[in-house]
Amino acid sequence: MSTIASNYRMPRPVARKVSRLRWLVRGYVVLESIAVVALILGLSFWLALALDWSFEPRPAIRIAVWVLVALVAGWGLWKYLFSRLGRALPAESLALLIERQHPELGDGLVTSVQAGRQPPTDAFERKLVETTGERVSEAVRGASLWSVFKPRPLVGKALVAGLLLTSIGSFAMLNQQAFGFWLQRMNLSTAPWPRTVQLTAPAFVDSPIRSIARNDSFELEVLASIVAPQEAPDYVEIRYRLASGERGRDRMVQVGRALPGRDKYQKYRYQFEEVTRDLEFDVIGGDARLRDLKLRTVSRPAVASVSIACEYPDYLGLAPTSFASRVRQEIPEGTHAVCILQTTKPLARVRAFDASEQQVLPTTLVGDSRQSCQFDLGSITTDRLVQIELTDTDGVTNREPYRLNVAMITDALPEVSVSVRGVSTAVTPEAMVPLVGFVSDDYGINAAWCELQINQQPPIRYPVSDRPVGVRKITRLTALDLAAGDAETGVRKLRLVPGQKLAITVSADDAYNLGEGSRIASSPRIAFDVVTPSELRALLERRELGLRQRFEAIYEKMVGTRELLSRIEDDSSTQQTSDQAPDDEAQEGNGLAGENITDRRRHERSRLRITGARQNTTQLAYETLGVAEGFDEIVVELVNNRIDTEELKNRLESDISEPLGEVANQLMPQLEIALGDLRTVFDKSPEEAGPPLKLAQARADEVVAGMKAVLDRMLELESYNELVELLRGIVKEQDELRQDTRQQQKNKLRNLLED
Repeated sequence: MSTIASNYRMPRPVARKVSRLRWLVRGYVVLESIAVVALILGLSFWLALALDWSFEPRPAIRIAVWVLVALVAGWGLWKYLFSRLGRALPAESLALLIERQHPELGDGLVTSVQAGRQPPTDAFERKLVETTGERVSEAVRGASLWSVFKPRPLVGKALVAGLLLTSIGSFAMLNQQAFGFWLQRMNLSTAPWPRTVQLTAPAFVDSPIRSIARNDSFELEVLASIVAPQEAPDYVEIRYRLASGERGRDRMVQVGRALPGRDKYQKYRYQFEEVTRDLEFDVIGGDARLRDLKLRTVSRPAVASVSIACEYPDYLGLAPTSFASRVRQEIPEGTHAVCILQTTKPLARVRAFDASEQQVLPTTLVGDSRQSCQFDLGSITTDRLVQIELTDTDGVTNREPYRLNVAMITDALPEVSVSVRGVSTAVTPEAMVPLVGFVSDDYGINAAWCELQINQQPPIRYPVSDRPVGVRKITRLTALDLAAGDAETGVRKLRLVPGQKLAITVSADDAYNLGEGSRIASSPRIAFDVVTPSELRALLERRELGLRQRFEAIYEKMVGTRELLSRIEDDSSTQQTSDQAPDDEAQEGNGLAGENITDRRRHERSRLRITGARQNTTQLAYETLGVAEGFDEIVVELVNNRIDTEELKNRLESDISEPLGEVANQLMPQLEIALGDLRTVFDKSPEEAGPPLKLAQARADEVVAGMKAVLDRMLELESYNELVELLRGIVKEQDELRQDTRQQQKNKLRNLLED
């Protein structure tokens, strides 16, 4: 049986037909895969060309397109070629395909193929298979293998691929410039496609991203070339996209109408109002596109802090310092100042314009962070207004220039506020003139002195203080001794004679040395009449008389105040008498009402008298104290003019000034307290006002008695002064008589000589 099986072979015509079909199938697969790949490449060419011409993508996107095309082509080769060629094509399957297209073969072709793979096991089966093989061998010779294939899919794909390849070839031949330019683009060239419309956005030439300040508006300007062969589009459109996904479009405004030959560009403008978020947009006009332009919103740069480093001039005597500046900063004259700014963002440039000098100041960025800059203001000799414009690394400037106002502090003259105390407008040649007040300067006094001038003679200079040079204020001033002599010779510096005019002026200067001219400040001239001691005493006696007359008026007003208190006592007695009226009168209705009205009026009148007495006491205390101070001033003037005597000082101080001070500072305040207590008790219960009223009257009597004693001493002193004045008159008449006698003797002697 094994011998029979091993000797059987598949009929040669059948084997040849099946093998030929296998090669035809593989050839069909190869042709179809070629058509598919050609189709993919052709479509990819035109799609890539359309994409590149329309959008002009960046090189990275073009690389991505090439990678995508390669992946799609590889997918086509795998799907239509390698995956099919790698599959086995069994003879039974091929035979079955042939039998389906040729039914006349019956099942003999498949049987012969299977017998060739599984030979018959016995002679009968072998005979049957051989018979079937001979029959099929004759029949298969006329069977067409092409009927197995469907040509339409292959032809369709080949036709489309051929058309695409033909169109590519035609495009390459007919428009070699465009084809070559596309090849350059596919080779990652950055040159844009030549178009009929050429648009340019000047603000985005360097970068497709433009930074603007948040909440600011931005005006976009687009230029369309009209130089041949370019032409202006009918309109230009903005298509924008927000980060939130919102989209929109709007047309740009055409600015005028450009004419070829005269103009190079047609302008278009569009205003983005108050941009609050990042914005992407495209500019489309005709066949031109400006894509993926972006407005990025950022905060504006601002000045965070300002400090000024100062080097002061020598006359100020101040060490160099640096301090935080305000919007308006005062700086002394002559100071060398450097302004240092700290900003909120890194800076690209700073422009500092001095509006006062009309010049741009050189600026320097400091540090790696570029958030600090400085500029030199130079020497401050006038007020300066500097406008500072900041531009950050995003190209954004501050909305309004920061204004730094530097006000120059002009060095003021020294302040001399000096007067005299303890003397009046008349002094004796032996007087001591005390100076009071102060001499001050903001930065230190260089010198302070006093000039004394007699009539029109050259002034004589005296120091006014022993304080060192450079102090800012002198308050302890030296008294001027008109009778003082020179420290070395002992000779008097001033030779004053009664009848002369003496003027005193206090002056001072500072260390300011930036300008020309005098820097001396002086007090007002203080003028004196030089008089004899007797003349000065006469003047002081007249002042005493005025004070005595003033005190007499005070005394009379105090007596009147005491009388007010007596009237209050009289009202109280009247009230007590009316309280003891007969009962029958008190029971009469109309009489009772009238009595109540009278009591209320009496109470109100008494209250007003108490208030008036208290007010008078307060006023008279001040006036009395003023009279006491007047007598003290007379004593001081006597002492300063060196015409005082112990007896006279005792009369003025012990007998008048001190008693007046006791009355004003002790007795009258006690009277005020008693009147205050009286008013309090009277307001509560007028019937209980008797004891405090008597106390107030007693205090008033003490004040009147004290004032009367002082007034009597004043009158005694006045009598004494009158006697002294009488003696002065006698002495003066004797002097005049003596002078007349001498003059007559001189005249008689002259007459004798002439004869």
